[in-house]
Amino acid sequence: MKRQPAGEDDDVIRGGNVRAFSLLRALSPLALALAACSGPPPAPPSSVIVATPTTVCMGDDYATSITLDGTQSGPALTLIPTPVDGGPNLQYLWTFSGSAYHIVSGTVTSSMVVVSILGDRPLQVDLQVTNAAGTTSDDSVTVSITLLADGGCPLGQVDAGVMDGSVADGSTDGSAG
Repeated sequence: MKRQPAGEDDDVIRGGNVRAFSLLRALSPLALALAACSGPPPAPPSSVIVATPTTVCMGDDYATSITLDGTQSGPALTLIPTPVDGGPNLQYLWTFSGSAYHIVSGTVTSSMVVVSILGDRPLQVDLQVTNAAGTTSDDSVTVSITLLADGGCPLGQVDAGVMDGSVADGSTDGSAG
């Protein structure tokens, strides 16, 4: 076995260390950035919808105003009820699906919006709240439909043709036909 002169092994090892050291030095800003980002993510806000009323009569035909209030939402999620300190740093986004609706007052980005619905089916209301840190939270509520047969709607408010699930032209999907 031929033995190398003493300096050659040292150069190989030293060269390897120099390369490893150079790599470590190049990665250190990344390592620092990762260390700085290793904390917990920002706390999400708390989104809360208070809907009044939560039900309308079948065939309401936009007669009832439904207040959807998101002002009880807070900038941080908490399990302990606490007074809400306001939402100037909160952004709101309301979305609706189900029954046809009209916005009576407010907008889809207001903390509070008032809507009225056709009343042919329930209205699904979703609220997404975003806090100053950019994290979001969602809440939803359904405005349900009360049938005349349930005794919750006054007589005369509901069109008899709507009670069986059909609309005035006899169709069941709202399209003329």
